[in-house]
Amino acid sequence: SARRRASVALNANGSVESVRAAVLNVAGVLSCYAIDNPTSSAATVGGVTLAANSIYVAVVGGNSADVAQAIWRKKSAGCSYNGNTSVTVTDTSAAGQPYPTYTVLYETPTDIPILFAVQIKSNPLLPTTINTLIQNAIINAFAGEDGGPSAQIGATMYASRFYAAVSAVDPNCEVVSIQIGTTTANQNYLPFNIDQMPTISASNIAISQV
Repeated sequence: SARRRASVALNANGSVESVRAAVLNVAGVLSCYAIDNPTSSAATVGGVTLAANSIYVAVVGGNSADVAQAIWRKKSAGCSYNGNTSVTVTDTSAAGQPYPTYTVLYETPTDIPILFAVQIKSNPLLPTTINTLIQNAIINAFAGEDGGPSAQIGATMYASRFYAAVSAVDPNCEVVSIQIGTTTANQNYLPFNIDQMPTISASNIAISQV
């Protein structure tokens, strides 16, 4: 998983990788995107404008205080923040009270519900529960529970990612097409900004037999 792969960076400090690893290590965190802008002027990355000399961390899941603490512990000194979520962190390791406090900013991404249009070949041998089976298979694949990559902040989503999961629900299930979208499911892939998180629900997965 991304959490395991990132764990090697946990012992480092100051790097974007170490910040991301620390955030992914927070209980309940499902996705984290981290990038820095080391330049002396604002820069636009992945559809988001980053302040000069700053770090940008987008997070889905986890307790906000724990997430902020993880970012604060690992980020470079003197580095500014970006984001729509503000959390006050108290430095209890300081040499005396009152302990200093710091404001940490990070991004809570906008949820982007994804629509699916699945066409399968009509077959009288298909189970009557085929629609529910397909919906569950797509939801599981979306979460990475089939061993493939899960939906992530800012990552391009490909409709082809879900073909194997749908095909596997029943020996008689033959996929004709899968398309995805945000207003109409008519695309083969969808790019996302780094402040957007794709989401899924069974009610947004339409299945037809042809």
